[in-house]
Amino acid sequence: MNFHSRFVCRTRTFLVLSVLLLSLVVSTGYTEGVFTSLRYSKRMSEAFVLEATISPDSKTLITLNGDQSVGLWDLQTGKLLKSLAGHKGRLMRVVVSANDGLLATGAFAGEKVKIWNMATGALVGEMANFDDLASLALSNDGQILAASGIPSGQTKDCTVELWDVAKGTRIAVLARKPVEQFYPGSLRFSPDGKHLAAGIQNKSHSIMIWDLATQKLLITIPHTHDVIAIDYSPDSKKIAGGGMGSIACVWDAQTGKLLQQMKGHTDHITGASFHPGGRYFATTSFGSKSRFRVWDTQAGTQAYAHEGRTRTHNLTFSRDGKSLAVVITTYGNLGDPATLEVYDTNL
Repeated sequence: MNFHSRFVCRTRTFLVLSVLLLSLVVSTGYTEGVFTSLRYSKRMSEAFVLEATISPDSKTLITLNGDQSVGLWDLQTGKLLKSLAGHKGRLMRVVVSANDGLLATGAFAGEKVKIWNMATGALVGEMANFDDLASLALSNDGQILAASGIPSGQTKDCTVELWDVAKGTRIAVLARKPVEQFYPGSLRFSPDGKHLAAGIQNKSHSIMIWDLATQKLLITIPHTHDVIAIDYSPDSKKIAGGGMGSIACVWDAQTGKLLQQMKGHTDHITGASFHPGGRYFATTSFGSKSRFRVWDTQAGTQAYAHEGRTRTHNLTFSRDGKSLAVVITTYGNLGDPATLEVYDTNL
């Protein structure tokens, strides 16, 4: 075979490979230009760290630590600013109000939810005692705490409750059902302040949405699997998330219509967070081949996947959209402590 023939053959081979590679890239559905870069990684001293969140001003990273303290860190540098002590049990949930600087934290069992002033670190209230705390949410104005789980003294029923933060009194029980039927493990207030949504596990797997003004159930959105993690879009019109079954979903928050299903995770979804721009949301998975995945609701495809097989439990975008905090946990393996990672994003 002469040089020309070899050149043509190699050129054709190159073109075929190029087309195959291009088709592979297109088939992934990645959105051009979307990326994240690791700002810092923080190895914790304890294994069982389940949640982290970010303050509304995008300056403080808030963590639940294995020594029952609540850590407040500088989001940019990772420097510890202060620790809040007062809980005695294993910490499970942390949420912040959008507008007034209140922080709510809850332990797994037999302990009241604590309300903190983020600026001063002062404990300002306690309420809502659960033997099995499932989830927490704070309204934007910090006036209402939503809490779910098995209330103290109960053995069979799970509830979804509303509490007056200032008074420390219960406003309403929105739902009460047997735990084998009903486990509301993910609560979210809508950004417009009108609704409360709950991702339901066990036999009633679905999303339930209540009207806060009337305290009535507005809609139940059925799902084929347990719904473990949900989040509202910034305009309150959509809910994104998932759970068992590994498929990331987007629903219409008013009609309950399933708008999108996006595949990529290889295990159940454990966390969900909408980017404040509204186009993208991110999810984590218990045993996926990536730390987290970012989904494009405009294109209905995966926009980005950060590689690395880990048990990623939780994530949250900062309100300015520039940071993404990710919790990688080992679920109690003391020889392999949890890791907190903070990423720069360009979404």
